[in-house]
Amino acid sequence: MASKTKTTKGKKIKSKKPQDIMTKKEFYNLTLPSLFNNKSAGTTIIDKSQGNYFAPDALRGRTFEVNQADLPDNTNSTRKFKFVIDGTKGKDAISSFHSMELISDKVKSIPKKWHTLIETCSKVETQDGYTLRIFTICNTKRKAKSVSKNCYAKLSQVKSIRKVIFKIVSEEFAGDINEAMKKMMTEVVGGRMEQEGAKIYPLQNCYIKKVKVLKRPRIEEGIFDVKVKGKKVEVIE
Repeated sequence: MASKTKTTKGKKIKSKKPQDIMTKKEFYNLTLPSLFNNKSAGTTIIDKSQGNYFAPDALRGRTFEVNQADLPDNTNSTRKFKFVIDGTKGKDAISSFHSMELISDKVKSIPKKWHTLIETCSKVETQDGYTLRIFTICNTKRKAKSVSKNCYAKLSQVKSIRKVIFKIVSEEFAGDINEAMKKMMTEVVGGRMEQEGAKIYPLQNCYIKKVKVLKRPRIEEGIFDVKVKGKKVEVIE
């Protein structure tokens, strides 16, 4: 016997109109700290405020990276700075210093064969309440009229140089965070390390390798936009 097959008419499926995702997004200007005259470093995108969701709260804590050459009045491209968003004022996302480090190509070019690499790590507190972790790096240099192929420093010399570097870092970064950032962008600290360390053993390629913020001062209330408690935000068209 032939099997009976049940046929059903296909249901018409209504095609949904494609929605533009960007209609639910909004842009904020990434504003640099006061040291750079609050200039913009670009824009960042985020979902629009809706219901209990408040866009400025979601932006707070977001970090962005800027090469030193892209900062105002700078041409050196060997460092990159990170900034963290503290809050918003209108469509401006106000940021503060987060970290700094040398680019990887520069760091890899410092160690050399037959030289002694000296690195330090110190903790410094600024006048305005920032606690910084500062990493430095430097290399030994052949003495003048030296015939030797290598220029290795003794362990006692390395320890003495490290003590000198600790002292220099604590003195140079004792001011506020803006003064600290100015010194990070120049070779002031590295030049002093090379000059004072040379009294023990000749040095070269002295740099601040990396700076991290361990602790930052509390942000004062009323400076940035906040959501009113218990109030839902209407959809922004």
